[in-house]
Amino acid sequence: MASLRKCLEKLLPKGSILKGASHAEQGITFSISKDRNDSVIGIKLNPFQRERYPEEKIADAIFVCHGENQKIILIIIVELKKGNKEKAIKQIVNTRKLLCASSKLAGLFHSAELRNLRPFNGRNHNGKVVALIIGKGQLLQQKIAAENKKNPDLEIYGHSTNNYNKSLVELYNEFKSWTN
Repeated sequence: MASLRKCLEKLLPKGSILKGASHAEQGITFSISKDRNDSVIGIKLNPFQRERYPEEKIADAIFVCHGENQKIILIIIVELKKGNKEKAIKQIVNTRKLLCASSKLAGLFHSAELRNLRPFNGRNHNGKVVALIIGKGQLLQQKIAAENKKNPDLEIYGHSTNNYNKSLVELYNEFKSWTN
């Protein structure tokens, strides 16, 4: 994962790579606890948005994860939102579109270079992305379900809490249908 971190540092604006496996804003925290051989790289999207896509509202962060015994990389888009959850859904969808539209980012996540990095050995994210909206309040489950139907390569989940902390193993289990 150190090689992936180096690739991302070259590609992204300075200050985009998070130091740990968590991100917090507005009193809301998303964090992943990991085992010694798990890899988690967090990317704060604010610097990326300001530099490359100032007109688009995008999510707060992306986490690129690989569990020690997992077959694929798990890519998680994270939006921490106190207020308008409908806006959060739009930000998630915009982020996914920008990830795929950005030839540098899409190229990185689908590149032979990434797939050949240890520990991936030929695997990527199976063309799927998971998104989490974290924050107290009504989560608009019907709108989330409708958006999930429109985007088969994106699965949005909402969690009404101000502190979301799961282990990487729990995340792979929660998204099991995507990670097999």
